[in-house]
Amino acid sequence: MVDSTGAGGAVSTHKDRRRDGVIIEDPDAHYLKIDVTTTQGDVVVTGFVNSRETEERLIGKIRELRGVKSVKSLLRVEERK
Repeated sequence: MVDSTGAGGAVSTHKDRRRDGVIIEDPDAHYLKIDVTTTQGDVVVTGFVNSRETEERLIGKIRELRGVKSVKSLLRVEERK
C-alpha cells in the first residue's frame, strides 16, 4: 500500500507519483506495506518491508528523485508469511 498524501492530505503531484512508482516497481513490492508522506521535499516513509536490504534500496531510490530534500525511514522489517 502506498499513501501519497502531502501536507493536509493534498492531492498527489507528479513528484509523488514518481516516488510511489519507485516503491511499486520494486521487485519486493508485493511484500511491502508502506505509507509515504511528503511535505516540501521532506519524505517520511513508514510501514513494513521484508528486509533491511529492501529498505536501503527503496530509501536510496527515493533520495535520488529530484525535489527530495530529505528522507526519514521509520520502516520495520516484517518476516514474509
